[in-house]
Amino acid sequence: MKIEFKKVPSTEKSFNFETNSVNLEGTFCRMSAKLIKIDAKLSGKIDTDCCLCGKNFDHKLDDDFKILICQGVYDSDTEHELDIIEVDGEFLDFDEILQSEIESIKSDYLACDDCKKEEKQIDFEF
Repeated sequence: MKIEFKKVPSTEKSFNFETNSVNLEGTFCRMSAKLIKIDAKLSGKIDTDCCLCGKNFDHKLDDDFKILICQGVYDSDTEHELDIIEVDGEFLDFDEILQSEIESIKSDYLACDDCKKEEKQIDFEF
């Protein structure tokens, strides 16, 4: 789902977007000429690998998703508590944002239920 930046309303608009087995549902609105706020819930499951045993498993998602989308380079002295994604172009692309978030979650250290039960430790290199 793509929306032109200039067509994003300043009042909150609801959306529901699903790809594969992941659902992103919430609201979005314009905060300024170049900033859009997305406040949503990420739910479903993703197929990923256990960082301890390497076994493939389904990781359940049930996360709040709050970000700012900036058209172009974000340059502000104001600190935001939200993550900021800079996009190039004229469109707000929910599919691209969702895929990016899924890949970010997959890159984390995720352990399968078997390894969690055995309370295996994750070794971090510093």
